[in-house]
Amino acid sequence: MELTPIQKVDGIYLKRNDLYEIAGCNGGKTMSAYQILLDAKSAGYTDVITTGSRISPQCEIVSNLSEMLGLAAHIVMPTGKLTKVMESVLDNPHSELLQPYKQGAYQSVLNSWVYRTAHEKKWYLVPFGMQCKKNVHLIAEQCQNIPKEIKRIVVPVGSGMTLCGILQGLVDFGRTDIEVVGVQAGGDPRKIIEVFKPHFVKLPKYRIETYMPDKKPADRYGIRTCEAIGDIKLDPVYEGKCKEFLQKDDLFWIVGYHDI
Repeated sequence: MELTPIQKVDGIYLKRNDLYEIAGCNGGKTMSAYQILLDAKSAGYTDVITTGSRISPQCEIVSNLSEMLGLAAHIVMPTGKLTKVMESVLDNPHSELLQPYKQGAYQSVLNSWVYRTAHEKKWYLVPFGMQCKKNVHLIAEQCQNIPKEIKRIVVPVGSGMTLCGILQGLVDFGRTDIEVVGVQAGGDPRKIIEVFKPHFVKLPKYRIETYMPDKKPADRYGIRTCEAIGDIKLDPVYEGKCKEFLQKDDLFWIVGYHDI
């Protein structure tokens, strides 16, 4: 898998996963989803299923990539006002938007429905947040080109999977000297991190900082920022919330940019 470049802008090193683009989507999530869907197709699957919020980049990514690969995509979302992501899914002729609960539902309820349906229909499951070991190891591979002088990495945290992948990569490539700071944009990711971070090995030092910790997770997640580094625009839901935590010579791990 190709390594995304690292650039230095305004005193900050930038891991430019946002420069990876395919099927109209960009970023680390796209890179991982593409490899996961290639596995599905190689294994003989014709249908895939995934779930997320009505503004979930993962849902749009899986839909677009499935269209490109000739797979039928079943996208499960809560009910509510039509969003750009939902419109994108509906524009793909081989994608189906499913909303199994008329009054909407918590994501945990949708996750359970999706797992059950994938088993019953024998559809390939792309789990919520791409919470799987395959994703962790794909992200870990991107740590190969981290410069020797880097001592600290800052990364936005949603589900926590990118953070877990970075920790795995630093272990794999002998860079446990690097400190990792994850900036929490929404709810608490610690349970997922405990499941997927490397275990029984010496870990890099890492910690979770919270953007606007006085706000409720849903309110915090809903805040849109308008931040940039140099002329590089940052994602308003995730990356933009990290800027206040950056220090000179940090490596800022940009996951991607999504216009939602």
